Amino acid sequence: MRKYAQILLLSIRNPAFLMLSLGFIASSVISKGFIKMRLGFYANEMFTVQFVFSLWLCFMLGLVLKRQFANHRASILPGYRAPHLVVAFLVFVFFVIVVWIWEIGTKVNFEISSAALFGVHTTCLFMAVFIVYLGFLSIGAVLVFAYLICLLISGESFAFVEQLSNTTHYNIYIVAAIISLFVFMIIRLMKIKEDSFEYPFLLSWTEKSLLKNQLRASNLVYSFFNPFKHIFKSKQKNSVYPKYPRAKNALIRSIHWDINEYREMRGTWCLIVFGTPAFIYFLKVFQFGNEFFANAYFNFLLLSVAPVLIALGSNYKKMMYWAYDSLKPIDKRTFILEKGFGFFRDLILFWFLFVVYFAVISSAVLNAGIMATVKFWSYLLFTGAYGYLIMAWIAYMSSCLKAVTVIFNGMCLCLLTMLLMQLVILDVLSIVFCVFISFVSANILIRVTYDKYCEKELGTMI
Repeated sequence: MRKYAQILLLSIRNPAFLMLSLGFIASSVISKGFIKMRLGFYANEMFTVQFVFSLWLCFMLGLVLKRQFANHRASILPGYRAPHLVVAFLVFVFFVIVVWIWEIGTKVNFEISSAALFGVHTTCLFMAVFIVYLGFLSIGAVLVFAYLICLLISGESFAFVEQLSNTTHYNIYIVAAIISLFVFMIIRLMKIKEDSFEYPFLLSWTEKSLLKNQLRASNLVYSFFNPFKHIFKSKQKNSVYPKYPRAKNALIRSIHWDINEYREMRGTWCLIVFGTPAFIYFLKVFQFGNEFFANAYFNFLLLSVAPVLIALGSNYKKMMYWAYDSLKPIDKRTFILEKGFGFFRDLILFWFLFVVYFAVISSAVLNAGIMATVKFWSYLLFTGAYGYLIMAWIAYMSSCLKAVTVIFNGMCLCLLTMLLMQLVILDVLSIVFCVFISFVSANILIRVTYDKYCEKELGTMI
């Protein structure tokens, strides 16, 4: 019994896992309390927080499993794997029980059959197991594509529930999928070794040496979407850095160190260009009853938060080289300034892509009238300004040394995001004012963060 307790402590001692667990339990209790008090608005907002915590908690559980099994001790120590699997399963069951207790006495505000409700429960369970497996894989490129695919599927959530009501045999397929994925995960966890394909991939701020494998995974994805290079056997060009542009502005200088990555993304850009007609056809053929794509006002988190997460993920693997700053022909302050431009350059790029696809194109196809209003464009501008503020705030938190300061700022950021989700009810002038406040606040945070990073040792930046 002591052995299982020690294994459980491995997860509890992980600060991120502990914080997410406590946040999930607290949000569940608070949202249930709001439901009992019939405070619908606050219950709905707290349920959103609970849902976000549950997603991150499943992903973090996968990361914890990866750290325990992608380890030399799993291959050397006898009887290592089975107890770790038992503890992980019990932890997962505990969080499922929390959801089950939360749901007791809670009713949905629309009619749904018992078969469809069972299908919804099993689908949520499948997605939870699937997200745990994504965390276990920890391959950055796979996470991005899985996120986009799940995003498209979620747009048909109500149609999916209706289909479950009309066709009950789908429940059998969902249960079979859960069992298959669960058994597959157990098999991989019991057999994973150094030569397994999952072993070297790990998303963790402490295991910087393993970030090299994220580069390898990205190269595999790019080669998959660029088959013509292999078909026609085009001659591989040697990667040559141009002369460092000292006299040009900071934005141009920041591109200097990333120029090879931009070359590798040509295939991805071609995929985006040729995929646009397919996306438009997809919107025209499938009519979305929940207005997920038809109304950009429903996609605040998608347009403001998602680009920040992807920009951070795309730059995360580059940070492993920051300790070699002394080898660059520039001083430390210039180096940090250029890296900051790189982060926000990618943020603007991803925000622009999300706005074009999930606001402009989708609205033009499904709800063209909304594009004629000033409020629509000012709201889109606000999502960009607030994304800028989120990136600046996260950068500021990364420069803080005290954990209490980071936790307090994180809670304030989450609370502010929840409040601003209701910004759509305000008029145009109020939205423009929020744009101005977000932009000014972000600039202040960036200035403070820049000064802090200039004072930090390079080895403590990541």
